[in-house]
Amino acid sequence: MMGDAGEPGPVPVQEAPQDPEELAAREERRRWRVQEYIKLLKSDRLTYRWKAAEALGAEPDPDAVEPLIAALKDQYVDVSWLAAKSLGMIGDPRAVGPLIEALRSDEKWLRIGAAWGLGRLRDARAVEPLIPASLRSKERRQEDCRSCTGRDWRGHGRTSADGSP
Repeated sequence: MMGDAGEPGPVPVQEAPQDPEELAAREERRRWRVQEYIKLLKSDRLTYRWKAAEALGAEPDPDAVEPLIAALKDQYVDVSWLAAKSLGMIGDPRAVGPLIEALRSDEKWLRIGAAWGLGRLRDARAVEPLIPASLRSKERRQEDCRSCTGRDWRGHGRTSADGSP
């Protein structure tokens, strides 16, 4: 559509179908996708597993909760941290306990995903377990930043007398 001065105008929004048959067909396709993603969580291929873990967060379905909880234990953190985030996006309280447990992982990215997921869930049971993560030592936070970015963040935000960081 063109506006008054030949500029693009608003694009009409396509309305959701009101036809019960179309709604049922869409729901059937969504459920099929969820089941296929759940199958892919068990694939031998890492890329399929992490993409499935990520996709299940965008297709909130209670059937995905248990498979995503199992994916928190995947040997590759790429999968487990995305599973943690997707559990938060789904919003099912069954995920709270496993996400709290994931906060104790040695894998930094799983801890980050678990904290993010718990934040999305907004469950009071997660408050106390999240406190130690927020109060970690300054040295540990700096170490995490160095491992993520390859940069030394000590003194970040401060400048020396000559203006250099």
